[in-house]
Amino acid sequence: AERRGLYAVIVYVYPADPYGCGAYRMSFPAVASLAAGADVRLIQPSDRVGIGGDVDTRTGRLVNLQYPPDADVVVFQRVAMTTLAQAVPMLRERGVAVVVDMDDDLTKIDPNNPAFWGFHAKTGSPLHNSRNALQACLDATLVTVSTPALLKVYAPHGRGLVLENRVPAAYLDIAHVDSAAVGWAGSIHSHPDDLRPFGPAIQRLVRAGVEYWGAGPDYRAQRGDGGLARERGGAQ
Repeated sequence: AERRGLYAVIVYVYPADPYGCGAYRMSFPAVASLAAGADVRLIQPSDRVGIGGDVDTRTGRLVNLQYPPDADVVVFQRVAMTTLAQAVPMLRERGVAVVVDMDDDLTKIDPNNPAFWGFHAKTGSPLHNSRNALQACLDATLVTVSTPALLKVYAPHGRGLVLENRVPAAYLDIAHVDSAAVGWAGSIHSHPDDLRPFGPAIQRLVRAGVEYWGAGPDYRAQRGDGGLARERGGAQ
């Protein structure tokens, strides 16, 4: 296989999504690794190629596994699909190292989160659930997580590393004007109760003269900020 860069290892990175977790924990590090000279192939969800196969209708097992023939390492994220979880040990048997990244404990999703029903081991689809994610991690060469608590859940075998969530260093160099305004950029739709613990602190800040802006639709009645959040410019 043709190898480029400083390293003789070809790494395929498969983000689970193009948003928060996929960008911060997969795409951004992959781009940074490319800039440092690593041979990384970033495969976005919309361009999902290279990993596949057939499913035996009698057993439900993945057969005829297909994967990039030049891959030395593949990095997956939040492996909830049954067939992809089955591919993990198959790839390892073929000499490909498999890294699985987890940024959430899928067994403890808040019931108010829309993802709860999709990932729950009993209510979710047998083809897509939290059990598959755990099994993929148990079978992986290495598991990366964002917190020590997740390390205990997904890497009890000891093959795990904590890689904390960070932002690109370039963000610190963006020109800005400091002000007495703070905001919330999270998703109230998928994380309906995240603001609740911060409600009293936000109220104290507003009483002290700090301007607070909420992001997204007006969910004042459901927020724990005392209804102090306001939309700004229709931001979603």
